[in-house]
Order: sequence, then C-alpha cells, then structure tokens
Amino acid sequence: MMQHPVWLLSCLAGVVLAASHAAADVDTRVIELEPHDVTVRITGSVADVSSVTAECVVPQSLPKVWRVLTDYGHLDDVVPAVTMSRIIGHEGATKLLYQEGRAGLWIFERGFTVTFRVRETPMQSIEFEAFEGSFRRFVGSWELAPSGDGTRIRHRVEIEPDFWAPRWALKRIAWRMMEDTIRSVVDKSLATDSAAGPSVTDRPTTTD
Repeated sequence: MMQHPVWLLSCLAGVVLAASHAAADVDTRVIELEPHDVTVRITGSVADVSSVTAECVVPQSLPKVWRVLTDYGHLDDVVPAVTMSRIIGHEGATKLLYQEGRAGLWIFERGFTVTFRVRETPMQSIEFEAFEGSFRRFVGSWELAPSGDGTRIRHRVEIEPDFWAPRWALKRIAWRMMEDTIRSVVDKSLATDSAAGPSVTDRPTTTD
C-alpha cells in the first residue's frame, strides 16, 4: 500500500523537473517599443542559438501590415540588415526573392547575398527558405492574425551562416537582427497611413 504514494511522488517530481528543464532551455526577452506602446516577446532555444521567435500585437489593420511585409522590392527600407531586395522570378505561385545586406557583430560582421523561395497564404502567412547565398540555413515565416483593432504578428527565423563564429556571437547576432527587424516592421506598419501605396502585387517587378 505504501508503494502508491511513493510512486506518485516520484512521477510528480519527474514532471516538475522536466518542466523546469524545459523552461531553462528557453531564453525570453520582453521589449517595449516606444512611442508605440507595443510589447514584443522574443524567445529562443538555448540549445539552438539560430532559432528565434518574436510575437507582438500592432495597433494597425492586417491589410496594412501585410502590405509592408509583401512589398518585396522595398524590404531594404524595412529590414535593417538588408541593403537591396528584389523579386527575380517565379516558380508557379512561389516568388524568388534576391537580397543583399550586411549583418554580424564586430569582427564577425559580413556582407551577404541570399535568394529565397517565398510562399504566401494571403493575409495569413509568408514562408521563406534560402536556396542560394551566404547561409547554410536560413528559413522562417511571418504569421498574421486579427487581434482586436490590431494585428498579431509572429515572426520565426532559423539562421546558420556559412562562416564560423562562437555560439555567443551567433546568438547575439540572431537576437539583434530579430529585434531590429520587428522594431522596423512596427514603425513602417504604423506609418502606412501617411505613406500608403500600392501593394507589391500592383507593382512592376524586375526579373533580370
């Protein structure tokens, strides 16, 4: 009869330890974006320093946020690390997006080129994956959903550059790029009322 309470306590202890271990494996950073009063929650895995996710609610309509994110020819004005961005072709419904930029930290800063396959689910998500360029792995997504009078944004990236850098440097690079990108997307989304223009589907694209 005494074995049951002991067994139960052992199971409960295992659950607590597992939950504590899982919590310890996740880094979390909460950022308040002024003057927008937008709270951004950024999380990442301790084990996988290249995987980072950010979530926030922007006080702007979903179509306006969508227009900012899908204006691919002007993402160099949105993503701080990008200096040039353009659509270079299509594979069916998939867009081929070429970008150049510069990112890193101190001696680990490098210029980069990257070509993505971009797949859209209109007004819901944008998924992208690099197949050429300066990264061994670069995949991610933008997910959008209405939230009250605003839009919930969830941005996930997994980045592995083609050059060696210590884990602490890779982690700082990935987290800084995420923070800078989210901050810029919020700024641009909230500025669209005064600078509204046609969406990327209405713009001529360069395919050379």
